[in-house]
This record gives sequence, structure tokens and C-alpha cells, in this order.
Amino acid sequence: GCSSANVTLKQGIAKAIRQMIPEVTEVLDATDHAAGANPYM
Repeated sequence: GCSSANVTLKQGIAKAIRQMIPEVTEVLDATDHAAGANPYM
């Protein structure tokens, strides 16, 4: 996976979601990073 995935989630995706849906207060990464070499797929 990408080493910048957490930054992308928090600064890009989560920010956009919160702007569009103000009721959303937190966006969590549910990826099982221990699942292997490519846990995102």
C-alpha cells in the first residue's frame, strides 16, 4: 500500500466528506494493514 494513505484519508477524503456532510465527525480507515503485502485490494 501507499505510505501516504493515512494522510490522503485525513487531509483529502475525510475533509471532503465532512464539508459535504457536516454531521460526519470522523472518518476511520478500516483497512486491515496486517493482511499482507496489498491489504487495500
